[in-house]
Amino acid sequence: EAIRQLEQAVQKDPQLPEIQEHLGDAYHRDGRYRSALTTYEKAIKALVIPGEVSRVRGKIESVSRLVRQSRVGPSK
Repeated sequence: EAIRQLEQAVQKDPQLPEIQEHLGDAYHRDGRYRSALTTYEKAIKALVIPGEVSRVRGKIESVSRLVRQSRVGPSK
């Protein structure tokens, strides 16, 4: 439900980085890592405050690690 509402909000105003970031967070929690990465990238393009950009870049790095791990599979 939250994802659907955030997707609708993004459709109404795709230039709001806060909504993009929250949608990325929701995708991340739902295990939709590639969607999270794409959405975080869109948020970064609209952000202007360096601290906010750094925060979202940290999220991108975290999700990117999860994507890489899912390709490799569990280690033994």
